[in-house]
Amino acid sequence: MFDTSCLGPSAPPVIRPPEKEIIDCLVEDRPVGTAEPVRWSQYVPDGLLADVLAQPADTAAKHHELEALERVGGWERVIAWAKPGRHGR
Repeated sequence: MFDTSCLGPSAPPVIRPPEKEIIDCLVEDRPVGTAEPVRWSQYVPDGLLADVLAQPADTAAKHHELEALERVGGWERVIAWAKPGRHGR
């Protein structure tokens, strides 16, 4: 189909290790201290959300109740997303 006889052998690509600055910015360090509560009920339901919700909460004591309610809302969305028949089957 294509005439490749005029093409010579190609050199293998050169793979260089990334520079230190690039490696540092790709690594996520966990924030120090407690985080504000997340609005889990607003996230798109999928398997990744279920994995995140299964992790322990890391919020301040004053936000514990809001975090728990938001996690319930997030789990409700994941359950509704995972129910059989949601795809019209």
